[in-house]
Amino acid sequence: MGAEQQRLLVSRREVLDAQLSALPAAHLALMRREMVVRRLWLSEQEFLDLLGVASALPGPTSTQVGLLQ
Repeated sequence: MGAEQQRLLVSRREVLDAQLSALPAAHLALMRREMVVRRLWLSEQEFLDLLGVASALPGPTSTQVGLLQ
């Protein structure tokens, strides 16, 4: 990953992190839209796999998806 991609990733994470006042389901929808639809960082199946792993971990699923991405 190049320096420009790293800066973009950090800036997008900051936007998602700033939206923490929303409900966890809204976080997941925002993360999916950003990572799968808009940025094409993950396929739909990869996102669902990530969601499945995150669901098995303790704590809010949306927080775990944010940490695992």
